[in-house]
Amino acid sequence: MALVAAGGVGAGAAPADLLSEGGHRLLLVFRGEQNKNHIDGAGFRGACPAMLSVIVDARQDPDALPALLAQLTRGAVEGLVREVFIVAPHSETIVALCEDMGAEAADGIEPALAWAKSDLVLVLPAALRLRDGWVEALGAHVAAGGPGAVVVGLVRGGLFSSAPFGVLVERARVVSLQEPDLDRLRRKLGLRPPRIG
Repeated sequence: MALVAAGGVGAGAAPADLLSEGGHRLLLVFRGEQNKNHIDGAGFRGACPAMLSVIVDARQDPDALPALLAQLTRGAVEGLVREVFIVAPHSETIVALCEDMGAEAADGIEPALAWAKSDLVLVLPAALRLRDGWVEALGAHVAAGGPGAVVVGLVRGGLFSSAPFGVLVERARVVSLQEPDLDRLRRKLGLRPPRIG
């Protein structure tokens, strides 16, 4: 089943018309019986029943980290993001950024999962750029008890590369994986890789 909610992060195998509509949609893709359900998540307000622990994997692209952290700040203010862990090579820059943004540094995804306090974990690459309305759309999905999902943002993949994507998953489902990465998490959820355009 796929959810398409106005005003948010694009996620999953996006339809071709997604970007032509200004990119203001959320598509969460997960297993289910139906093909599509269209819901409007733009007006979602109120406390989420569960807050998310966010793990940002910046090992491949630490320079992209500040832009994503700035976007995640709104999620913390709105009560969706409980805590943020940054997985990156140890450096003074990363330590200073963690201190400035109130995030925690971690040596890998596995230790960050062990430290996470929330049952729901959002694992994102630093290169991901979230769409406007991502807090409302993801909050509505979580509030509705939605299952794990693949989350993609604004950047499209090239001819031989895929768009950056993240994974929303229950922490208990991934603790057993040996040093999980985003592709392993996506496969464990039974989700297809995101394809935009």
